Amino acid sequence: MREVKLYDDCDKLLDSKIVKLDDAVRSGETLTFGSYLVDIGDLHGESKPIPNVVLKREKTMAGWNGTPTSKS
Repeated sequence: MREVKLYDDCDKLLDSKIVKLDDAVRSGETLTFGSYLVDIGDLHGESKPIPNVVLKREKTMAGWNGTPTSKS
C-alpha cells in the first residue's frame, strides 16, 4: 500500500488516499479524493487536456461487508 496526497497551490494538504502498490497513478487519469475529483497532469505541464471526457460509473456496489453486489 502507498499513500497519494492532494495539496493546494499553497502546499496545504487537502486530502490523502491509500492505494494498492499495483494501482497506477498516471498522467491523464482521474482520482477521487473524498469531495475532490482530480485529473492527474504531467509533472512538467506537458500534458494536454482531453476534450469531451465522459465519466462512467461502475454498475456494481459493495455490500455492507465489502462484497461486490450487482446493481439492478
